[in-house]
Amino acid sequence: MPRLAVPKKDLVFRNAKPAAAVYQIGDGGGLSLQIKPNGSKLWIFRYQRPSGERNNLSFGPYPVVRVEDPRDFAINARRALRSGIDPQAELEAKRAAARDAAKSRFDIVAQAWLAHKKQEWADETYRKAAFVLDTYLTPALKKKPSRP
Repeated sequence: MPRLAVPKKDLVFRNAKPAAAVYQIGDGGGLSLQIKPNGSKLWIFRYQRPSGERNNLSFGPYPVVRVEDPRDFAINARRALRSGIDPQAELEAKRAAARDAAKSRFDIVAQAWLAHKKQEWADETYRKAAFVLDTYLTPALKKKPSRP
């Protein structure tokens, strides 16, 4: 029977020294801190996808990512796995939604529209439209999504 890893204190991770080869310090529940020979430390969550294949998710470097954040994510990921949801697919879907939301911000859409209209308009018309966008509309609506 495998030995279960118990959650460790932050001091254990902070004091981990690099070795000649990559090694990991287990924190329990598939979560571990990977220490590389160059001294960098990376949070890794190892799990089995609903399809049956094994996968690793990384959370970012230690100490930038505190100990509590990967633990919380691992708990939520295990909960999702029990429901049959792949945490990596869910994470990629959230990132894609954030990219789409960023692309549809008012200032980006307005600049694209202005560049498109530049071909049709006279220089003075373009200058006036750019002035109105830059002076009045963009500061007020910059962070608003262009779609409801």
